[in-house]
Amino acid sequence: MFYARKMCQLCLDEHFVSLDMIQFDYNQRFRNKMWQTVRLLMQNLENIPNGRKHMIEQKESVELIFDRWIMSRLADMVAKVRHGFESYEINLAANGVKSFWYDCFCDEACKPRLWQYEVNKESTEVCLRILWTSCHTGLLNHGPFHALFDGGDLSAFAFWEKFRDLTVEREMEIILNTVRNLREIRTTYNITSKKPQGKATVFIADEALRKTVEKVIPELERLCFLSEISVLPETEFKHEESEAFLAVQSVTHGVTIQLNLKGMIDPFQESERLSEKLTRLQKKMDDLNKKIDKKRKHKKSEEIVEGMTFKVSFILNIIN
Repeated sequence: MFYARKMCQLCLDEHFVSLDMIQFDYNQRFRNKMWQTVRLLMQNLENIPNGRKHMIEQKESVELIFDRWIMSRLADMVAKVRHGFESYEINLAANGVKSFWYDCFCDEACKPRLWQYEVNKESTEVCLRILWTSCHTGLLNHGPFHALFDGGDLSAFAFWEKFRDLTVEREMEIILNTVRNLREIRTTYNITSKKPQGKATVFIADEALRKTVEKVIPELERLCFLSEISVLPETEFKHEESEAFLAVQSVTHGVTIQLNLKGMIDPFQESERLSEKLTRLQKKMDDLNKKIDKKRKHKKSEEIVEGMTFKVSFILNIIN
């Protein structure tokens, strides 16, 4: 009745209301993500004793930064839904829901923890509580958008404000970018094996962030498929000591990653990849040389010729 009353009030409002339906589309991908998430939750509720009694209500009960981050993003979604419907800006509410389910609520980090109940019961139960709380609150906030979900009064979610932590979100953004960069390096060098192998070092200038990352090293190793990750102060990173088998990449200001590729790359596959790259570069260089000759033949601008010559020199430097 609450939502029906609110929607009637919305429809009878004298002011023009823009309803951007593109911002909230129940497409197949969205429905599948919701279904798989709830399915994962229900499977584990049956396997863990008293699982249904677990709900996150106090901020102090959440310690791991991955968990605090998802709770903070969940609190942000709740705030956006409340604000969107209170101000009749449906697109803002829809964006909040979509951003949480699409961009934040990833089960990749929580699945391994749910499967390790016999190894670490405490971590598994906390992960389950996060998963269940996210599903429960996330689905209730669908009430204004879908008749099948009865969410109740949105004002009842006001207590979620205490879970919002911008510091955790900033730190987690750097951690996620670190994972993304390490995976990109693996893709660049055609490292497709999911077996944990290789060593990486993360150099971090900020001491507080460094301590935070040290606490989630096992999660980083699992997400990046690495056997070992070390976290060191940025002052210990030396450019001149970088060797040919070390891939170095800057994540952000004050954070640099170094991946030891020794033993991770298949020599034959890498030789084939480099040969194909060399062939493409040589073909591109030949095409540019033909264009240069053509421009010179027709006495075109020397600036064009000079620019193309520079491109040829750049390609030669890459080849060499």
